[in-house]
Amino acid sequence: MSEAERQLNRHDRILPTPPGDPKKKNKTISELKAELTPLNVMNPTRNKYKLTELQELAIANNIDTKKEITREKKGWEGQPKGLLQVLWERGWIDEGNLDKYTMDPATDADGEVLEGAEEWSLRILMASCLDFAQEMTALEHVGSELGVSVIITPKFHAELAGEGIEYSWGISKALYRRKPLISKKGKEAFKALVMECSSRDVIHTQIVRKLSRRARAYICAYFALEYNKNNNQETPAVTLAFIERLVKAFKTHRAALGFDAGFVNAVVLSQEAHI
Repeated sequence: MSEAERQLNRHDRILPTPPGDPKKKNKTISELKAELTPLNVMNPTRNKYKLTELQELAIANNIDTKKEITREKKGWEGQPKGLLQVLWERGWIDEGNLDKYTMDPATDADGEVLEGAEEWSLRILMASCLDFAQEMTALEHVGSELGVSVIITPKFHAELAGEGIEYSWGISKALYRRKPLISKKGKEAFKALVMECSSRDVIHTQIVRKLSRRARAYICAYFALEYNKNNNQETPAVTLAFIERLVKAFKTHRAALGFDAGFVNAVVLSQEAHI
């Protein structure tokens, strides 16, 4: 923007009404009440009025029931700069291709990021800045203040979170929903029931360990995929069904003949040779 444009758009301002009949809209109930109250024309014993009733009272007392629609333009002062502005100040923006920039990268029908789309994504560009990549999240900051470490698990994969914490929440919520409605009425009853459903009597040590095992089964499945990828081994398309099959495989009893049959058979043959 030029200096004149910067000053014009610095503060909030009301845009001029276009020529001709200005657009109008109905006044709200609160606005009509504010204008009718000083006239003492409303019944003081009534707490609620319908909009149509207030409009009739307003017309009877020569009060306009409509108001002009004003257009307000927010100024830039005191507002967040936005990703585009910050990246431009850092020299990451190609001013000749401003129309190509989007918040998230373009994807195809399957949700896969299109080739070359990352360079036009404002989120990806900002995440690649070193100071942003190393910035602590609000949760990590609170954890550091409390003297604990916060390890962020992958987004959208609740089955990996913590020691099965999402399963613990699921059990508590499911139990809460099964309780009768009468036990949830009132603030104190609600709080008491929440504490009951999330207490150690419900989420006890045996349950936590069981849920933790389930979470680790998913972790093993994802680790296997990552390991195969890093070692250039062929991996099928990662679908929900494929992940579930992997989890099922990890949950089954793993005998030595299953995961290292070659080694076991070699040892057996060497033993037979000495007999």
